[in-house]
Amino acid sequence: MTVPPIRWLHLSDFHVGMDGYAQRKLFDYIINHVKQKKEQGFVPDFVFITGDLADKGRLEEYKQFWEEFARPLQAAIGGDIATRMFVIPGNHDVNRKKNEAFDRDEIARKEWYFHANADGLEARDILNPRFEAFKNADETVDKGRIFSEEGNFGRVVPLHGYQIGIAGINTAWLCKDDHDKEKLTPGKPLVEEALKKIKSADLRIVLGHHPLDWLLPGQQSIFNSLLGKPGVLYLHGHLHKQWLQPTHGGGNHFLAIQTGAAFQAEEHDVWRNGLLWGEADLEAHELRLQPYEWAKDHQEWTLKGDAFHPSFKKGEWWAYPLPGQPASPPTPPDTQPTQAVLAPITLIPTRPLLKMLPPDSWVDIGQRFIGREGSLSDVADAVTGLQLRAGGAVQPAGGQAVKLVWVHGFGGMGKSWFLHRARQQAEAISIVRTLIVEWDSPEWRDPLKGEPLIAEDLFDVLAYRLAQVMGQAFAESYWQADEQVAAASPERERLRNMFGDELRAAYEGKDAEISEETRRLLRNENLWDVDLARRQQNIMNWWNHSIRYELGFAAWCRAGSHSSDAAVIEPSNVRADALRTALQLAATQHPLLLLFDTCEVLNEELDTWLRRLLVPLLRDETPLLVFVGSRKQPDVDQLSGSRDGWRSELTERRRREIDFAEAKRFTVEEIEAALVSLHTPLVGDCTGIAERLHRLTLGVPLAVRTLLDLHEDGDELLPSLTDEDEEDLDSLGDGQAVQRVIETMVERLLKHLILRPRSVDDLRDIVALGLLQRADPDVLQAFWQANASGVRTRLRQLGNHYALLSGNELHATVRDYLRRHWRLEENRPIIFDKVLSELKVAASGLPRPAASVNNSEAIIYDLLQVNLRAWQEPAAAVLPTLAQLLAIALAYDINTEAIVALLRELPLVGPVHRLWRSPNLPSKSQIVEWLQSLVTADWPITTQASLAIVNALALPKEWQILDSEKVLAAFQSLEDVITRTKPDELPQASVIGQAYFRIARSLQAKNGRTNWPDKVERSYKQAIKYNISLPTAHNNLGYLYSKQNGRTKEAKFHFLEALKLAPKHAPAHDGLGLIYERLGNKQKAIEHYRQAINGDQDFWNAHYHLGTSLAEQVGREVEASQHLRKALKLSTNTVSNQKMEKLLTRLLIRIDGRDKKKR
Repeated sequence: MTVPPIRWLHLSDFHVGMDGYAQRKLFDYIINHVKQKKEQGFVPDFVFITGDLADKGRLEEYKQFWEEFARPLQAAIGGDIATRMFVIPGNHDVNRKKNEAFDRDEIARKEWYFHANADGLEARDILNPRFEAFKNADETVDKGRIFSEEGNFGRVVPLHGYQIGIAGINTAWLCKDDHDKEKLTPGKPLVEEALKKIKSADLRIVLGHHPLDWLLPGQQSIFNSLLGKPGVLYLHGHLHKQWLQPTHGGGNHFLAIQTGAAFQAEEHDVWRNGLLWGEADLEAHELRLQPYEWAKDHQEWTLKGDAFHPSFKKGEWWAYPLPGQPASPPTPPDTQPTQAVLAPITLIPTRPLLKMLPPDSWVDIGQRFIGREGSLSDVADAVTGLQLRAGGAVQPAGGQAVKLVWVHGFGGMGKSWFLHRARQQAEAISIVRTLIVEWDSPEWRDPLKGEPLIAEDLFDVLAYRLAQVMGQAFAESYWQADEQVAAASPERERLRNMFGDELRAAYEGKDAEISEETRRLLRNENLWDVDLARRQQNIMNWWNHSIRYELGFAAWCRAGSHSSDAAVIEPSNVRADALRTALQLAATQHPLLLLFDTCEVLNEELDTWLRRLLVPLLRDETPLLVFVGSRKQPDVDQLSGSRDGWRSELTERRRREIDFAEAKRFTVEEIEAALVSLHTPLVGDCTGIAERLHRLTLGVPLAVRTLLDLHEDGDELLPSLTDEDEEDLDSLGDGQAVQRVIETMVERLLKHLILRPRSVDDLRDIVALGLLQRADPDVLQAFWQANASGVRTRLRQLGNHYALLSGNELHATVRDYLRRHWRLEENRPIIFDKVLSELKVAASGLPRPAASVNNSEAIIYDLLQVNLRAWQEPAAAVLPTLAQLLAIALAYDINTEAIVALLRELPLVGPVHRLWRSPNLPSKSQIVEWLQSLVTADWPITTQASLAIVNALALPKEWQILDSEKVLAAFQSLEDVITRTKPDELPQASVIGQAYFRIARSLQAKNGRTNWPDKVERSYKQAIKYNISLPTAHNNLGYLYSKQNGRTKEAKFHFLEALKLAPKHAPAHDGLGLIYERLGNKQKAIEHYRQAINGDQDFWNAHYHLGTSLAEQVGREVEASQHLRKALKLSTNTVSNQKMEKLLTRLLIRIDGRDKKKR
């Protein structure tokens, strides 16, 4: 049976006596509102009033409050609500004329003033008289308890099978004047006693008047801890607005909930009077809040939409996880209590289904980690700081203040080992929760299939991991923001198209078509130049810098009043804000450690977004610590002196950089310490061996660990090391030297395994992992004849035995070397062909996945087969297959990382070698051009269709200077394959629709005209056929038909179809208006022009057409002139402007003549 939630009404700050008439009206408004809620089935179980009942603390003010409001309110609610009404005093409940001379600094220093005994009561004799009127007028069950020896009140109320604890404390003891902030205290002993009284409750609510940051600075963390340990809801007022603040203390979190002022001004004033409804669903472990404010214009209480963060809004409520652990289910009568059972979580259907976290492959690292003790000590200080923040410490000092640890250096230097060893140190504190993301590991970057490319990828991974570790509810704010952005996508696309059209005009030098806000933006961005060639170069550079472009687009939207909706103009910011809120809330529940490894994968844009997401949390005292592992130093992509970047935005006290490059390799002393601690004792001079080993390995951790592993496995290399074993590495750069050292160690390991018959299984398995592009679990199950668990166990065994494996995978540097090394047959181990043959058998036994929505599994399967073929067949033989896979992957929007890696690895020759072996990856247009050079008639029709689609999709999404012949070729190619391909052999319909849409848009001018009407018509029709949710395609097709004689009916049909998909589509309303005008229905035309303007106030065409229509009607000249003026202000079309100026002149003459006749 469902248990009803616990419900309450939270009021505060009445200030009775401020304005008698207006307050009496407010009393009536509140009581009528409560009656309406009761009629709707919402009856409060409690009423909480958190201070400032009166304005001056006078007895007559309290009498008015109880007689004219409190008693009528109790009568309206009914039942025994009088026994569940709680009030506490605020600063306005103090009679400041009594005992004015008390020394609050002295009282605050001496805790015995706040003891809950007779001595404490006597000491408070100087304070209690100041609240005499409040105490005497109080009509609640707990009357006077705050001013007794107790100095507080607290009781547990049984309700719906739960125990609800309510405690009241007095934060106004030391209120004296208008400068109370940071000078107050409720008294630590009194608060402790109040909390003891409600300790056994399932839900604990504490009432006070002031926010906790109004207390003495030295005591704020103490009270955070007192309230945090039991996980209370702290309800207060004072600041006259609704707000919620997740707060951490005592190793837990609590929620500080602030209500608005019930009366702070008359209804005609700018200040709004407010109240707050709340309910706690203990079964769902959820708090829900509903803030109201009095709306003068509507004469009713309305929801205050900006009171709390929008990410937590669910319908008309804001929902938050309750602090602490879920309460035990209510115990039915006559039954014994049972063990607590967590309430089941109801997943929202649109939320992602969560996988189990991958197994921790670093679990044994503590036993094998060597060196870096100084750096580990630095990180330990940062972990201690995390623990202190979780306990409520305000500002940890020294190394404990660090919240970002950035580890950088070459591959194979031990960064990942170090990060996970440091992570294990932090996890020794049981309350810490860790979110691990490894950007180059498929299983640790779920749900992302490939490397992150856009900000959304970055955020999705972190939100997904947060939900896995903390529970789905903690990521809810992010999922909701994602939905908001998706809903705003059509409007965003419309505005970006408008913006693109104007930039295109600026690029082409059509200055007359550029609006003033666009011109101003280009000047502000230093893009404008009278020299067209320089201007074009500036615009193209700006276009290619996505973050600058997005900021410019947002500025253009605001400047032109096109939109102020953040979900439309700044979707990434909306997602980032919501995810930051989710992380902050989660950190108040459990201190968080975020571990991001292989961050060199993140491009400059993604690094910027990660910084924007995290820096606000790293600047404050949120209990959150971030570890970053990267081959790059922080801000390596930033210009010197830039104000952006991790180093610029975080002070040195907040960050620690650990360099794993030259200066951070193992020292001779560290290697010697490792030699002494080996399980297999080392015979010989450890110091001398350590020195030679250091020269041989350069102290590179991966190389050192590999040789130590060999020794533990029985190799006698270490004692026999001589100077002849050392290589001359001085001529190499640092990175090349490290790579050569690792390659040498890999060769030694393989030689060791070859010479040791008992290690043949290890050799076989390491060779297999090198031959595969990744540790494919399906292939390895067949290869090892094991189940999934057996595969993980075997990978872990290898990882524990050999440093070449990390995270259940071959180290990336090792695999890259082996695959390049083995391309020459003479470098292959003797077991190579046998292992390859066994892998082929294992792979061939796997069923090829059936066609799916995106064919990704089929591509992975085909790539596995061609990868194994490429070890024995010439590169030219597998190149066509790889090219076809690449075309399909691009058409289906599947990650191409593995395909490109294999292309860059193969021993290619000629132009194709230069294309794929260049330091920079080829552009999409270069790839398409290369694919087209390879296509032959015997390519499968599906692959040809994919290439045609990719060719079309390579056209710009918004605008660019285009070669019409190239666009026409893309059209013809797409047409040819579409007509020859069966529907079930084509990529998803939406991709085909987008491809046709880009072709049509590229062939049609801004005004709807085109030199290729048949091809544009066909392309739009195909776009609509394959992607029916494209209102712009219907609209553009409507304009195309409207320019052609005899096609008015078809134009009308498509404008109406556009409006079905997007009812406020301004161009479609405008086009429909033109159609109705052509059909002679002027009134209908005017209606649609007006609707176009309602949809977009700055759509100049609609103003122009409306003004023109109104000009023909007698008596409408003034309105017509207003719209024409608006159109002239917005339009950049020289021809149209000239027509409007002439018409406006004639209108003004008519208006002037009419006025003269009247005179």
